Amino acid sequence: MTLESQDLRALPPSHAALRLVRAAALPLAFLATACGHPATEAECQLVVDRNVELQIKAMSAPPGDVEKEKARVRAEMDPMLKACVGRRITDKKLGCVKAAQSVKELDECFR
Repeated sequence: MTLESQDLRALPPSHAALRLVRAAALPLAFLATACGHPATEAECQLVVDRNVELQIKAMSAPPGDVEKEKARVRAEMDPMLKACVGRRITDKKLGCVKAAQSVKELDECFR
């Protein structure tokens, strides 16, 4: 049933508002994905570097193992780096990445 085929005046106010919100959700979701700009390699590297930094911080690795762990985490993230370049990213997301204090906060930047 489409929005045009149903008279919204026949619905209770809360149902009519819900229908309008649902009808607008898809176009708004599309517009949200169209915002921003294609991510550069440097921007993607920033995301990876921040992720590595926060993962190492969360691990509390012994000082002698830090570089080895960084290399391991970077290797795991290499496919993500390659997939990132050219995807849409916003300045807001980049700011969120820079401000994140944990891996969980960093993940929230992209939800």
